[in-house]
Amino acid sequence: MQHLVQADHHLARSKQSLSAAAEAYQQAAEALLAQGDLDAADQALAKAKECGYVKPSPVAALCKQGRFQEAAVEQRAIAKGLLGHDQAQAYSEAAQLFGLANAPVQANQCELKAAKRMAWVDAGRAMQMFFELAEKQDAPAAADSRFKASLCALACDLNAEVEMANEFAVACKNRDRDAFTQAAVALDDEGRLDCWTTAMLYTIKCSLA
Repeated sequence: MQHLVQADHHLARSKQSLSAAAEAYQQAAEALLAQGDLDAADQALAKAKECGYVKPSPVAALCKQGRFQEAAVEQRAIAKGLLGHDQAQAYSEAAQLFGLANAPVQANQCELKAAKRMAWVDAGRAMQMFFELAEKQDAPAAADSRFKASLCALACDLNAEVEMANEFAVACKNRDRDAFTQAAVALDDEGRLDCWTTAMLYTIKCSLA
């Protein structure tokens, strides 16, 4: 009850005390929940939200403490539960945090995930992300990222000039589905077809007249 009284007091004083009231209502909700009074806890939580209460981000809290590795792991976990642009953005933020934690391998892994997710909502932006990632990678991985960037370019414009994936680019310019399929088969024979590449190639092929 003490927390509820404090919350009501902050709320009654002025709008400037809304944040204090929100925090007090949240504390009241936690106390009531611990006592098993679920209905009262729900009411207190509802009042906290009315006052603008937002649950503190664990990522932000960890960053303030300089615990960037833990913050990056937390942000990566958050990304897994999102979709589309939000997921791509969350993975990008995780990559930045891993960078601050001097963990380049994990940072690149998250950047790759971000670029792959972004490709389905903004292929042009994904192309840039793949190129930027390639600059940070060793030769084999960098070549694959540039190849994926080229596919994103073709997804944006079938007549695009690309750095790699030349066979696919020629097939796209000629609107030749058979040649496109043959190039995909050759890529598969080389063991270079992963799930993302397969899906992107299918998307591009469907756009051929």
